[in-house]
Amino acid sequence: MHLKWFKGRAFTDVMRRVREELGPEAVILHSKSVHPWGPLRFLGGSRVEILAAVDRPEAPATQAMPSSTAFARCPTTARRSRPSRRR
Repeated sequence: MHLKWFKGRAFTDVMRRVREELGPEAVILHSKSVHPWGPLRFLGGSRVEILAAVDRPEAPATQAMPSSTAFARCPTTARRSRPSRRR
């Protein structure tokens, strides 16, 4: 499932973008009107946020996850021994 947030000034404009990007099978999961706060509230009106989803098959992984032995051989993830405390 592919999820994406869309933001804009008008609900109709945002819904048009949802249909263009995700297609007609997109489902609206959440929508809300956001009112700016602080000094920004005087500059513009409210905005709309929509969370839309579409069920798409997942793309196959191009490379399998490396095994745990590959991580052990990697110099950046290999465990470093502590220096001995000799006095």
